[in-house]
Amino acid sequence: MSRYATRNFKTAAAYILLMLTALPVIGQETTVEEKERKTIRFTKIFFDETGKNRLEVMLKNPCVLSTPPWDAERCLIEIALIRGKKKTGISYNLPNPQMSLIYFNSSEVAIKRVNGSNAVFVPSYYCGNSEDYDKRVTYAVFYKNKVYFHHLDFRCDDNGRCSPKKELLKVLADIPPALKPYYIQYITAKHLSAKSFYQ
Repeated sequence: MSRYATRNFKTAAAYILLMLTALPVIGQETTVEEKERKTIRFTKIFFDETGKNRLEVMLKNPCVLSTPPWDAERCLIEIALIRGKKKTGISYNLPNPQMSLIYFNSSEVAIKRVNGSNAVFVPSYYCGNSEDYDKRVTYAVFYKNKVYFHHLDFRCDDNGRCSPKKELLKVLADIPPALKPYYIQYITAKHLSAKSFYQ
């Protein structure tokens, strides 16, 4: 074989090997949470009397607690619940991403049975370049084909004990009566400590 033919053979073999490694792996499982290009995508599937439910969360420029910077030009979170052909969701563009970013922890997503229907609680937190006694958590709550979205502000003392800054009955005025008592009890018990805000 000539030197020219050998070089062409090696080039063709290298090209074939490159193409084979680029092919998708059949049957490979995809993760429910992936981080790519400063975006988090999370999916959770569950079943109830309505059938299959698919919760989707997308967060652009998320906060990474252990790694600065904790600011960006834009920070956007989209949360949606899909039931069959019906999709209910919320989109929130953080007003001041130069001051803080949204932190999302998929393990915090909770599905609770409340008065015969599933309530899906999706909290998101905040991190910034400073720490003080004021804490905030934002909840998207799905209940009976509707979504409720609230920013909840807490005040913590020197011992790290926290309580809501405003009366929750007023803040959560749009929550249906079948859910409201449970929701108030849930978030009050969950956020007794400053550590619960990841700040």
